[in-house]
Amino acid sequence: RGVGGIRPVAAGFCRGSPEGTLLDPILAQVEAVRHGAAALRLPALSTFHILTMLNIIRAAQIKRRNEWGAARPTGPMAADWDYDSIVVHYSGHGNLESPKRIQDFDREHRSWQDVSYHYIIGKDGQIYEGREIIFKGSHVYQQNTGKIGIVCLGHFDASMLNWAEGVGYGGERVLAPLFDALRRLCHVLMANFPIRIFGGHLEYGVSESCPGSNLMPFVKQLRTELKLAAPTFRKFD
Repeated sequence: RGVGGIRPVAAGFCRGSPEGTLLDPILAQVEAVRHGAAALRLPALSTFHILTMLNIIRAAQIKRRNEWGAARPTGPMAADWDYDSIVVHYSGHGNLESPKRIQDFDREHRSWQDVSYHYIIGKDGQIYEGREIIFKGSHVYQQNTGKIGIVCLGHFDASMLNWAEGVGYGGERVLAPLFDALRRLCHVLMANFPIRIFGGHLEYGVSESCPGSNLMPFVKQLRTELKLAAPTFRKFD
């Protein structure tokens, strides 16, 4: 059985056949992902899950992990697949301005096996693959199951810390390329998962500022546009 209890699905064509020739590059990617997971003793992956993951990458124009120099996970991670929620974050302070910096911070300072978010969006609108979608994220305290984590790179809140990093007190504005990429990614994810809930990190009761006072209005705007529900606020002591 594959991730999430779904049985592995046959590719449909035989490698080397006239029909299969068109699928050879895709099947090669499937085998590469499965081989990498086996080497790390990660959960068995079905062809269905891997093809879905690759389809999201293609449809949303996402730069894959190997393209931005991601390090391999340090160990096994819990599987997840039945996603119904999307959570938006910002990278905030600490000069976390690239996927590699975020991954290094999550691994070295938070002692997680990999980058905590599933997708990373740069200010220029480039989307990067973070933790592979077949694995549960580490981005909402005690509430990660079923939640896709997206982090937007930038300082999107008012803070004196902004001055130390060369940004005005009011924080950075959310530019059109980033917001358009967030919208595009959400549409692709909704086409592949039964997404019902969409919100910012602070709406889950575990952050006072993330995704920032400048980004949060865009999150609410997009939620209305996508006709999704807000998350249930859960206060932690």
